[in-house]
Amino acid sequence: MQVKLNIFQRTVLLWNEIHPYNAVHVVEMKGPLRVAQLKNVIDRLLEKLGLVNLVIDRSRKLYEYKGGRSDVEITVVKSNEPSSALSREIRKHLNLSFATTGGITPFRFFAIPKESGFYLGLVYFHLIAGADSIIPLIKNLVSFYAEGKMPETSPLFILYPKAYGNMMPFNLKYLAGWLLTFPEHVSHMRKSFRPVYRDHNDTGIGFSCFSIQPSQYHSIIRAAKEWELTVNDLFLAILLKSVAPLASERLRAARRKHISLASIINVRKDLSVDAGVFGLFLSYFNVTHSVSEGIELRQLARDVRLQTMKTKKYKLFLRTIFEMRGALILARGLFRNRKKIFYSKYNPVWGGITNVNLNTVWPSSGGEVPGFYLRAVSTGQATPLVFSFTTVNDMITIGASYRHTVFSEADVEKILSDFSKCLSEITH
Repeated sequence: MQVKLNIFQRTVLLWNEIHPYNAVHVVEMKGPLRVAQLKNVIDRLLEKLGLVNLVIDRSRKLYEYKGGRSDVEITVVKSNEPSSALSREIRKHLNLSFATTGGITPFRFFAIPKESGFYLGLVYFHLIAGADSIIPLIKNLVSFYAEGKMPETSPLFILYPKAYGNMMPFNLKYLAGWLLTFPEHVSHMRKSFRPVYRDHNDTGIGFSCFSIQPSQYHSIIRAAKEWELTVNDLFLAILLKSVAPLASERLRAARRKHISLASIINVRKDLSVDAGVFGLFLSYFNVTHSVSEGIELRQLARDVRLQTMKTKKYKLFLRTIFEMRGALILARGLFRNRKKIFYSKYNPVWGGITNVNLNTVWPSSGGEVPGFYLRAVSTGQATPLVFSFTTVNDMITIGASYRHTVFSEADVEKILSDFSKCLSEITH
């Protein structure tokens, strides 16, 4: 059964023409690594779910899982320093494309033994799904491996949803707000200082990761409540403050003196997409600020909150879907010979964040939340830096992926250092 690619999938397919667009999820598995058993678990689960032999018809904008036999390969990486090996392996897979012709398996797997258990990495072509579909898949994989048997349940996912092809929401309730705030949105983009892409042909992606430990985690939750904002607002404010020193040239610019970031969100519920549909339903909204020198984090976070409240009030992240469609038409048409620079020129954002709370997603159908879970995503045309936040129990892991042509390794170390300093200020 062939189904139309939705606007999110078609956008990812365009980006993937320029650079690999993958995502990686890593979960800590208990017990010894038994490769043959793990391979059997993965193959049988993918076969049961029908997530095998994906065929993409680019010209007709269709896709289909033909099913059949799964035969995945699991790369085993042995190292005396499993954490360092994990970062290297994630970096490798963020830069390694999936094929898009013929029947493909849109997954890769790796395992890294550690002192107690092992890290299991699932790499997937981002076109097929968002984190909300991948996490239940991994959860069942973990359960199946631990119990040694396939759960006797109906398939987890609906592979062929209703006609979600264009995903063009039209709601009169929000239309007035979309139109009312659009001039301000354009103004913000025109005021935003552009990151410098030294070489648009350099598509290399770097990766680093760190974590927020329980003591800091609880301080962040308290601060967000006291300041009357969300944790997502707070992270946006901290990232704005951390990126600002690298955009110091904006202070001498005539017009573009602001910094913009993107918050990437799941819009499945807003589009009334069934919970069991396996797929990609992501949008985003931008926040823009001058980040004046010496501004207090609390004030910056409150300014961010004013923007995000307006975004939620009018559901501006749904208006973004119209913008994505317009950008896709332009990038494939008028700007097809300049598509490598199209997004960075007309949507000048310095970074983005994506936030998942595993504590609310994982237990939805029972089961213990794993002790460690880390996410990472390729970054490129839409934003040169992405922080992937994952709340696990009372800890937050953060995978930071970045474009080499915009940020050097030293730049990212500086961003991470400043981010950590802001967290310490909140803690104390």
